[in-house]
Formats: sequence, C-alpha cells, structure tokens
Amino acid sequence: MADKPLSDRQMAFVLAYVGPAKGVGVQAAKQAGYAGNEAVLDVQARRLLGNARVMLEIEKHRAKVIEAGVATSQEVAVRLTAMGMGMVKEVRIIGGKDDFIEAEVTMPGTVQVSALKGLIDMMGYAAPTKTEHTGAVALEVSLTPDVEAALEQWLMVRNDPRVIAVIEELCG
Repeated sequence: MADKPLSDRQMAFVLAYVGPAKGVGVQAAKQAGYAGNEAVLDVQARRLLGNARVMLEIEKHRAKVIEAGVATSQEVAVRLTAMGMGMVKEVRIIGGKDDFIEAEVTMPGTVQVSALKGLIDMMGYAAPTKTEHTGAVALEVSLTPDVEAALEQWLMVRNDPRVIAVIEELCG
C-alpha cells in the first residue's frame, strides 16, 4: 500500500519549517494556518514533527536547500578564474575614522596568483614532472568535455595583458 501524500496544510508546515520559520515548530504551524495560542501550536508542531512522513519531507527539502547552496565545481572554477584574471574587485576603506572613502581595487597579485594556482590544481592543468627519461614515452591524454572547454577558454585569454602581468609577477 502506497503512503498517502501529505495534506496541503502538512506540506505548508514543512515548507514553513525549512523556510521562513527557520526550524521553529510553533512559527511553522502558525504560518501553515494552524490555529490556537502558542501552547496549542506547540502541541500541533510536536505532533507534526513526530509524523514520519512529515519528517521525511522535511529532510528532502533540507537536502535540496543544502544542495542548492553548495557551489558546483564549475562555479568554483569560474570564481577562481575571475579572481586570477583580476576581474574581481575588493572594497578597501581609505582614510581615517571620520573621513574615509570606500574604493574598489583590484585584488593584489598574490591573491590572483593563489587563485590561479587553485584553479590549476582543481582542473588538473599541472602536468606531471619527470626528471629522468629512458627510452621513448608515449602519452595519450583524454580530457572530459568540461575540462576541454575550460582549457579552450584559458587558451583564449592567455594573451590578455592581465594574465601576462600576473605571470610576470609570479616568475619575477
């Protein structure tokens, strides 16, 4: 026998509980349309939180919220690229206690270099090193479509003056 779905009010409780009520059962019950004073709403919330189907739905929604809030590897790569290319600015406060201005400035070269190193590590761009060569070496490289696309983007911007400046700073 299949489990019957939650009622509209139970689902409203779930959505309020994981959303605006921030895990406060009384508030979630109130927002879901349950009536009564705080003591009655507390009893109702405890009853709902004791319901296995309601708790399962709460866990499903929490998992969606967590999943939505975690950056994908592509989002991290884009952010690191933007930082490394000097496209991300930071706000600095310049001046004294009472007389100051906020200025957007490019991140320091050390931050840019660190971001690019992080991107290199993350994307696997760093080539393995071999100090001794004996005989012929054949190497076949197979890239995933994501890595190949990221590499193509990198190759397109490698002649960018900002990239050249960071590399020159790194190499001294």
